[in-house]
Amino acid sequence: MDYRATQKKNVQSLLEERMPRHIIMMLHQGGALAASMGYNIFLVGGIVRDMVMRIDNLDIDLVVEGDGIAFAKAFAPSVGGRCAVHEKYKTAVITLKDGTHIDVATARTEYYKHPGGYPIVEQSTLKLDLYRRDFTINTMAICLTPQRFGELIDFFGAQRDIKEKRIRVLHALSFVEDPSRILRAVRFEKRYGFTLGKQTLSLVHAAVRSGLLSSIPGRRISHEIRQVLSEEDPLPSLERLKELEVLEAIHPDIILNTGIREDFTRVRETISWFNLLYTHEQYRSWFIYLLAMVEQMKPKRIIAICQRLGLTDENVRNILTARSRVNAVLRDLSTAERKTPATAVKILEKARLEEVLYAMSKTKSPEIKELISSFITTWRAYRPPVTGKDLIGLGYRKGRRLGNALRLIRDKGLNGEIKDFKDAMKLARKLLEEYEKMENQSLDEGTAI
Repeated sequence: MDYRATQKKNVQSLLEERMPRHIIMMLHQGGALAASMGYNIFLVGGIVRDMVMRIDNLDIDLVVEGDGIAFAKAFAPSVGGRCAVHEKYKTAVITLKDGTHIDVATARTEYYKHPGGYPIVEQSTLKLDLYRRDFTINTMAICLTPQRFGELIDFFGAQRDIKEKRIRVLHALSFVEDPSRILRAVRFEKRYGFTLGKQTLSLVHAAVRSGLLSSIPGRRISHEIRQVLSEEDPLPSLERLKELEVLEAIHPDIILNTGIREDFTRVRETISWFNLLYTHEQYRSWFIYLLAMVEQMKPKRIIAICQRLGLTDENVRNILTARSRVNAVLRDLSTAERKTPATAVKILEKARLEEVLYAMSKTKSPEIKELISSFITTWRAYRPPVTGKDLIGLGYRKGRRLGNALRLIRDKGLNGEIKDFKDAMKLARKLLEEYEKMENQSLDEGTAI
């Protein structure tokens, strides 16, 4: 394959600018190993696209012209990683000790027996591997072979499309082979501020008119919908999907009205607030947005939509449960006689984080919003100054009374009624004396009888 047929450009300096040094060293190491095995190896996909656009991305995807699985098995131990292989698709995943994933694939071509089905994979060349991808902007590769390390390969005009801010498919059958690419095209269009190319837009309209979206397996829709709803602001993508009649083609009951738009805006504000505070805490933003989309619907319709979107039975149940729990949480907070920290914790601690965030976005009461905010930022992390072991040392036995005492101490600590270990132990002794007094009274009454 004559890679020099493309415009020759070396981006090693850009690689070194955008990536940590240890990743650069690892890429050099992988290139040298592949060369020693007689293979060419390339960095490909979204990481190259985003690097060219000066966007942070460390999702490492490698393509090997040769046996990708054999390379991955040899490379994994040299970088202290574990290797999991997928023979059917000629791919492997290397997991490093720090949790970083490196996806390795044999250069391959694929074809589809049925529209919307799963591909049949055959070993191939880099150019054919890149040609099977969704859009031109995702077809660039960077050579890692030592003699040509950093050479940018662009067979299909990706750099031009990035410059002209255009999403373009590679061939006319792209959406026939995989209609879920329509959702991805719109997601990239809105994420990067691009526009769909003229031919690509025509192909979207043709795919919608011909009913191809009804052939997408639920699992594929699930992946793409989650990706859309995981965007920093999913509303523009959903607006565009509605405009293109894609949402209705997936399921006629999927709607986007004024109420849902307002809910999405409030959810985004809440999530943005949370992300500023807790950048490393895991939660599912797609779940919160999906809850906002379906919350006002009846359960039967919610189930039908969720099933068409390919959600697992467990996630369908979780959506229905979350809908009920959020309403219960807001009702209980609003009707509580004393809106103390302890009361708020008792109500909110049983809810999942996604449910708490959605409740915060949904309430129109400043007082309740403040309670939920304080629960998230402070109260949920509160630990009383004493432990069960401390109370057992006082004379408590394991059981209901020990649990009750710990809960009361926690509640008073949350409400500021006890400040430290000394206060907590004083309360614990008082409670123990009361329990023992009650026991003695019961024994005396029993003896009298």
